[in-house]
Amino acid sequence: MTLRATIVGAGLAGSLTAVALARSGVGTSVYEAYLDPAGTTGGFLNLTANALGALHSVGCLEQIQARGIVVNRLCLWNGEGRLLGRLSRAGRLANRPMNLSIMRGDLVSVLRDEAVRAGAEVHTGRWLAGATSSTGGVTAQFIDGARVECDVLVGADGTHSRVRRVISNAAPPPEYGGHCAIDGVTRLPGIAAGTLHLVVSRQGCFQYTAKPDGTVWWNALVPTGDLDPAELAGISEQGWRSRLSAQYGQGDTPCAALIAQCATLGRPAPLYLPQRLAHWRRGRMVVLGDAAHPVGYGLGAGLALEDAVVLGRCLRDIDDVPMALTAYESMRRSRTERALRAGTRYGRFRNLPGRGWLDVALAPLYRRYFWGGASSWLLAYDVEWHRQVRV
Repeated sequence: MTLRATIVGAGLAGSLTAVALARSGVGTSVYEAYLDPAGTTGGFLNLTANALGALHSVGCLEQIQARGIVVNRLCLWNGEGRLLGRLSRAGRLANRPMNLSIMRGDLVSVLRDEAVRAGAEVHTGRWLAGATSSTGGVTAQFIDGARVECDVLVGADGTHSRVRRVISNAAPPPEYGGHCAIDGVTRLPGIAAGTLHLVVSRQGCFQYTAKPDGTVWWNALVPTGDLDPAELAGISEQGWRSRLSAQYGQGDTPCAALIAQCATLGRPAPLYLPQRLAHWRRGRMVVLGDAAHPVGYGLGAGLALEDAVVLGRCLRDIDDVPMALTAYESMRRSRTERALRAGTRYGRFRNLPGRGWLDVALAPLYRRYFWGGASSWLLAYDVEWHRQVRV
């Protein structure tokens, strides 16, 4: 009998999980709360070698690369416009680029299309209300009253995961980290394509990269002081522009022009602190990506894509569903907890007082942990899609 999987969430993790499962012969249905999971939420992502390897393993990289910008170089600047370091990422790894920038909406759209092409069904506008798990299967209940029977329920529903709360009522709520991410797209000729620029300030960073036609994708972290996420909706677009300009617009960098000439800012996204969660699974239910291990700014997308492929391997190769979910967690737990420690360490450096800390602390941190040899544990990871999982 064909295994039936229900995935809650059609973002990055949910869509790639659907691809991996459907291509393994699993009957796969995806339920997304929003009508358009690709939408315009979120700006560009920088996908590193580990993320690209996961996408390549299940045959999705070529389509995604066609929508993105291959990044060959990182330039790190301080807020005054002084170059702190330049790192080359030129070359290819196993017939794929080492870094790729892509708009989140484009990435989700490609993955969703690939999931449907592989045989998955995608349902939008469906909000999960709850779920019950038994030895024989799972029943998922939706707010519209519909009930779905399946053999395994996968929560790929993000930081505020409903599936996580179903698995464990003791799961702590996300803790707001005091920053929002804001993105924009600006036409600004003169910035060479193929380079990712990071401008680091006292309480955040501004990153941007250009397409050959002069279109620049950018996003920035903006400190919000003592405001909580519910209060952020009260800040006008002009208010966000003022905060961006105060944070990044004073030095000799393109940041001020990118902010001023951007027609419309993206929706501010609150960022939450890295968090270790004790329970990823119960019975035939499991979570992955930010639903399982919120790791903080910059690391989550790659780890979520890895999760998707590894979970697909386990459900493909192990007939007993609870055993497959146990194997998935054992294969992923130590790696994601190492990333949690890295995310926490980055957050501590980012919030040090004063301005002189930039050159002394943050530049070596980026070089070593995100682009240098000490990050090989992160970037060189292989999801081993073609290798059988044994228990």
